[in-house]
Amino acid sequence: MKSHTAIEKIHGSIPAVLVLLLVSVALPAFGARGGLPVEDGKQIVARVEGETITLEAFEAAVAAAKRVAAREALESGAADANEGAEDSADGEISQEVLSRLVNRKLILQEAGRIGLSELPDVVNLVDVYKKIELRKALLRERVESLEVSDEEIEPFYQAAIRRPVIASVIFADGELAEKARQKIEAGAAFEDEAASALEDGTAKGSIDASPTDMKELLPAIARTLSETQVGDTSSVVNTPNGFVLMKFVSIVSPDDPEARGPAKELARRKKQTDTLNGYLVDLRAKHARVNDQLLEELDFEAEEPGFEALREDPRVIAEFDGQDPITVADLAEDLRQEFYHGIGQAIESKKVNTKKVNLFDERLRKIVMAKEAVLRGVHESAVYLDSVRRYEDAVVFGAFVQKVAQPDVKVGEKEVAEYYADHIEDYSTPEMIKTNCIAFPEADLAKAAMGSLAKGSEFSWLKVNADGQVARGTPGLLDCEGKLVTTADLPEDVQEALTGAKVGDYREYTAAKDRHYIFHVERVISASPQPLEDAKKEVVQAVFDAKLETVIDDWARQLEEASEVDIYWTAED
Repeated sequence: MKSHTAIEKIHGSIPAVLVLLLVSVALPAFGARGGLPVEDGKQIVARVEGETITLEAFEAAVAAAKRVAAREALESGAADANEGAEDSADGEISQEVLSRLVNRKLILQEAGRIGLSELPDVVNLVDVYKKIELRKALLRERVESLEVSDEEIEPFYQAAIRRPVIASVIFADGELAEKARQKIEAGAAFEDEAASALEDGTAKGSIDASPTDMKELLPAIARTLSETQVGDTSSVVNTPNGFVLMKFVSIVSPDDPEARGPAKELARRKKQTDTLNGYLVDLRAKHARVNDQLLEELDFEAEEPGFEALREDPRVIAEFDGQDPITVADLAEDLRQEFYHGIGQAIESKKVNTKKVNLFDERLRKIVMAKEAVLRGVHESAVYLDSVRRYEDAVVFGAFVQKVAQPDVKVGEKEVAEYYADHIEDYSTPEMIKTNCIAFPEADLAKAAMGSLAKGSEFSWLKVNADGQVARGTPGLLDCEGKLVTTADLPEDVQEALTGAKVGDYREYTAAKDRHYIFHVERVISASPQPLEDAKKEVVQAVFDAKLETVIDDWARQLEEASEVDIYWTAED
């Protein structure tokens, strides 16, 4: 094993940039090993100073990295790469992931040698996580194998496919809408009143009823409809578009196979919630003896004996075997922390007593769940221990970044200015453009229209009167109806057609043999850089992060040179 004296001089002092936790240095290229070694029943891909990296952990990390890469490719519009490039990228991702896992292990080992895992902040964070994760693991064990029956799914499915059938009209005048409603209430038919309003132009809409998805309705309309009985006319609803009057005609439930999946998930969640609530009741009865009368009688808002006296009250509200009880003083302290802005004001506002039962139940649940978890051996399960280990590794790694790497990072004004100049596009408002367009099915029609525009015809007139246009609503027709959009968000070939365009310009663009467009440029907003002073905070952070990554990368190289590392996996594996 190599000496560490060369790197022991670099000690400094827990992290702000966890995105840099997995750094990488170049690994040597190894030939095929003829199979991976097995240790403790698991194949291993590497050994770092005697500690192993399993194939299972490696494959999980590669899968996660590929998901991230796929998402980034999709967001950047590069998701259609050819398969050969994908294969090459997969090999690079795997090699990069293994490199990161090795270097992460090296830095964690160094962090342990310099005592970062024993820092009070680290110990406290890990201790809190252990308690929370232990309770979660107990509950997961209880519900992970739960299945839901078709009978349990059906109510959620029926609720999902339920469609109210409504007829509605919109009045511009609220008084006219109310008069119509009153006539209907007095015995007139909704259809007659609605038809009359449509005929005289005081309302718009239709007396033809149609099924409606509740999720697509305005909240005010959905709320009013939920208060209306089938067959009745609603009250008048004031909306941004006018005053709505509607008749709740009936309810239909058309079959929708796609709704069964979400319905099953809702049914599963309800069953889990019901199961866990019952489980917690059982655990309370099993592990706790509660003085419900004392809890009910406690008045933390009374002048006598007063809140401060109750903070010293040793009376037991709940007791447990082998565990300290919950006392009045404990509950008083929980209440004080709940109202940390001022318990006195909360007492005056009569807000304290309403919280006592919930806070007591919360403290009680934590105790009985921890006792049951230990009783069932959850604290010794591989899943729980692995979760704690991974969290502790992340916290310790973060401590290394903050205490060791960060102090070496300094950002100068010159670096900030240079970074800003090199990345000016990142700190600029994008170019935006507003266009209108006409689409023709034939190139000759488009050229004729361009000729008319060149002779002085108005674009707006041409759009209304030109013969042979592709009908609006035709599938695949570009949406260019005078909206201001970011130029970079347009299809690349449209961007190319509009390159350099100025307000008033006309541009031709052919999307397909039956899609010939004429664009009229109505507005252009040029890209404009944000002043350095306005962007300085972001720029400084970007420079800091880049330099921090370099420092961590240097650490990783030195540790790799000073350590014994064996790599068993190769790209051929």
